[in-house]
Amino acid sequence: MKPKISVIMPVYNTAPVYLKPALNSVLNGEKELFELIIVDDGSKNIETLDVLTDIEKNDNVFVFHIENSGVSAARNFGIDKANGEYIVFVDADDGLTDGAIKTLCKNNNQADIICFDYCKNYGNRVENIYYREESEMFCNENCKKILEDSLVVENGLALCWGKAFKREFLINNALYFDNELILAEDAEFAIRCYSAAQTIYYLREILYIYTVSVGSAVRRFNAQMPDIYNKGMQKILATISGFNSEQLNKRAYNFVLFHLLLVAVNNVFHPDNPLRFFAKLRYLKEICNSGCYKTALRYADYSLFSKARAITLFFIKHNLYLPVFFIAKIRQSTRKD
Repeated sequence: MKPKISVIMPVYNTAPVYLKPALNSVLNGEKELFELIIVDDGSKNIETLDVLTDIEKNDNVFVFHIENSGVSAARNFGIDKANGEYIVFVDADDGLTDGAIKTLCKNNNQADIICFDYCKNYGNRVENIYYREESEMFCNENCKKILEDSLVVENGLALCWGKAFKREFLINNALYFDNELILAEDAEFAIRCYSAAQTIYYLREILYIYTVSVGSAVRRFNAQMPDIYNKGMQKILATISGFNSEQLNKRAYNFVLFHLLLVAVNNVFHPDNPLRFFAKLRYLKEICNSGCYKTALRYADYSLFSKARAITLFFIKHNLYLPVFFIAKIRQSTRKD
């Protein structure tokens, strides 16, 4: 009997202190309902590999070791190996809530995608994130509502986790992660999936635990970050342009602007950026006047952002980069998400 759920977890040198709880959160589910597919993306950490060797003793756990190719390739490998009716992606430092798999298996609506809620785990506290007031099915043209809302980052929909994707839907529509993308690969994937879906079910229940980590890829300094995000945003804009919808296009440009804010805080004004102060200001100006960022700034809709982000965006749009520097410093010293 095939499992109802295939949980795909890419792993790359994940410290056991994060990996073990993530694995246990999945294995707490009813064994006959799921399989856990772990794709080790070329880990070298002996402690990580020891954990994987131990966990493979479970007969519904399958560990595959591949050459380091990136998280997108690891997830794609998992999709091809999956046997379940639905696929759920879990990051190796996150987890599922108690009973999450059983709850998903109770769902019999056969939607292409099931979206569910999540909580942010800050270590000393937990914040619950809900999308809507009640569960709801979206069909055909109404799926555009989910697509539109996914372009507002703070809704939490443009993520590959916090969803269950019908495997047949992914395979039939050739929906895989873009191996060329290093950042925003999950957003690009989710948005393409929403664009192709005929049925999307929103389940108002917290089933996923997102661990907020100061060491995440988004927060580490990467000199190529503006170009990497620009590449991903261009692909998202191309997907959205196919709908010929002014509303969707505007939302997509504001999605780009959210990532421009990430670039400002986590790249331009990152403490590890070796550029001198005034060079950083010129660098931000150069970024804002290039690629999709320049076009997106024309469509800034402050109502789609939190107050703090709206203020930062206002300064960027009006070429006031010095206040952005101070906001970035405050953000870096007090940030929680």
